[in-house]
Amino acid sequence: MGGLGKTTLAKKVYNDPDVNRHFQCRALVYVSQVYTIRELLMGIAKKDFMTALKQEGETEDIRNMSENQLGKKVCELCLHLPESNGSRVLITTRNQQIALDAYAKLYQLRPLGEKESWELFLKKTFRTGSRSTISQVECPAELEDVGKKITGKCKGLPLAIVVSGGLLSRKEKTPSSWEKILRSMEWHLSQGPESCMGILALSYRDLPYFLKSCFLYCGVFPEDCEIKASKLIRMWVAEGFVQARGEETVEEGVGEDYLEELIHRSMIQIQMNFWSCLRSAKLLTVLDLTLTVDPDREIPEMKLPKEIGEFIHLKYFRFLGPRRTRFPWSIGRLINLETLDLRHIFFLDIPFSIWKLHQLRHLYLGAYPILRMQIRDQRCFSSHLGIDKMTNLQTLYVEQHGWVVRRGLPKLTQLRKLYIGEPNMSSNISYELIFPSNLVELILDCCRLKQDPMLTLGKLPNLRALKLINNAYFGKKITCSSRAFSRLEFLGLKDLIYLEELIVEESALPSLKTLQIYHCYEMENLLHQLQKLKSLQQVKLENMNDSLIEEIKNTKGEEFDKIRLITSIT
Repeated sequence: MGGLGKTTLAKKVYNDPDVNRHFQCRALVYVSQVYTIRELLMGIAKKDFMTALKQEGETEDIRNMSENQLGKKVCELCLHLPESNGSRVLITTRNQQIALDAYAKLYQLRPLGEKESWELFLKKTFRTGSRSTISQVECPAELEDVGKKITGKCKGLPLAIVVSGGLLSRKEKTPSSWEKILRSMEWHLSQGPESCMGILALSYRDLPYFLKSCFLYCGVFPEDCEIKASKLIRMWVAEGFVQARGEETVEEGVGEDYLEELIHRSMIQIQMNFWSCLRSAKLLTVLDLTLTVDPDREIPEMKLPKEIGEFIHLKYFRFLGPRRTRFPWSIGRLINLETLDLRHIFFLDIPFSIWKLHQLRHLYLGAYPILRMQIRDQRCFSSHLGIDKMTNLQTLYVEQHGWVVRRGLPKLTQLRKLYIGEPNMSSNISYELIFPSNLVELILDCCRLKQDPMLTLGKLPNLRALKLINNAYFGKKITCSSRAFSRLEFLGLKDLIYLEELIVEESALPSLKTLQIYHCYEMENLLHQLQKLKSLQQVKLENMNDSLIEEIKNTKGEEFDKIRLITSIT
C-alpha cells in the first residue's frame, strides 16, 4: 500500500549519523516501473561510491563508461570494502512477492493508530515553528470533532494525513470550512479504493491556478526523479508559469514562493537536477539535451550546427555531450536565453558572440577540474560585448577565472551565486578579489590564494554560504575579523592542505549555523574557536588531525559538552 512511510523510514535510516559513520560507502537509488540497468549503476556511482572511487585514484568520468564498465567498477569497489563493517541492502516495495524473493527479513509497516494519526494531523495543521512539540499544538474545541472525522478518512496512512493537514493549514480555521473539505474528501474517496490518490486529487483541485501548471510540469521528469530546486524554478520561469510580482525577482522571489507553497502542501517532497526533431521546434523554450556517445568510439570534436541559433524563443538550454564541443557563432542569436548550462563539457570552444545574451540570468561554463575554456577571440576581454554587460546574471559558474574576476565581476550587481575554479594547477589568483555586494553564495575551488581571502569576503553584507575547497587557499591561518560575515550561515572548508588554524575574533560569524571542515589534516586548536560561535547548530568534521579529534572528544567542561552534542566526526 502506498503512503505508509516506507521510503521515509528508509531515508531516515540512510541519513542517520551512526549509519554514516559505520559504512564507508552508501548509495540510495530508486527503481521505477520503467528503468535501465545503466541508470541504476549511474545512480549508485554518483552517490558516496564516487567519493571512494576518487580516493582510490579513479578519475575517469563515469558518464563515459559503458554499462559493463560501470558494473565492474561498482563490484570492484564493493569487494574492497572493510569486512568488519559488513554490508546491508535495504529494499522498500509495495509488492510483497518482491520482498519474499529477496530472502530477507520482512518488516511490514502498519497504519497509524487513532492517537498517532491525530498527533500527526495536529503537527501538520497547526504547528507554527520547527521547534514546537505536540504538547504545544492545540486544536480549537469547535474543530476537534470534524478534524477527527477527516483524520479517520485517512485510514492511518501518514501521507494522506500529511497532505490533508497541509491543505487545512492554508484554509480558514472554521467548522464550515473544514466541513466543506470533509464532504469533498468523502466524494473523492468514493471514486476508488486508493485513499491517498483521492486525497491528493482533492489537494490538487484546491491549488491556485498558477500552482497547478507548476505542479503538473513535474510530470515531465521520470518517476522518483530527484530534481534540483533551482533548476525546476528556472524551467518554470522559462515556460512562463512564474510571473513577476511587484519589485521581487521572478525566480528568487516568486518562484521560490511557489515551490515553498507546494512543499508546505506536501505536494512536493524536498531533500536536506536529435537535430532533425529540433528543426521543427521554432517555439521551443526549454532544451535539456544529452547526447550519449559510445565510450569505445573516439570523437575528436563535435560541432553543433548553426541552426541552433534559430531557436530565438529558447529560454533554458542545458547541453551534455562529447568531451570536446564547439558552438557556432549563431548562439548569439538566442536573445531570450535565461539559462545556459554547459558545465559538463570538458573542452569548450565557444565564440565571443555569447556576450550578446544580455538576458542571461544563469551561466554555467565548467565544473570539472580538467575543463579548459577556449575563448576563441581575445576581443571578448575588451569588447563592449563583454561579461560586464550581462547585468541580469544571478548565477555564474566558471572555470578560468582571470578574465571574469579582473574585468567584469564587480559590475554584476544582480549576482547572487558564484562558483570560481581554476583547472590550471600551475596558476593562482595573485590579485585582489572584488565581488558584488549582493552575493549570497560563493564557492572558490582550486584558486590557490596566497593571501587570506576572509578580510575581503567578510565585508560582503549579504553572503549566506561560503565554501573554500581543493586548495582554494594556500595559507596556514584563516582569520574571521571582528564583526565580519554578519549574515553568513554556512561555512565549508575542504582539502586545504596547509591550513593549521581557524581564528574567530570577537563578534565574527554571529549568524553561523553550520560549519563543515573536511580533509584539513594540519588543523589544530579548533575547539576554543567553536566556543565563540553562539548560533552554531551543526559541526561536521571528516578526516581531520588525530590531536584535534582527541581535543574535541576529551576536553572537560559543560560548554564543551554542548559543542560535542552538535558535532559529527567521521
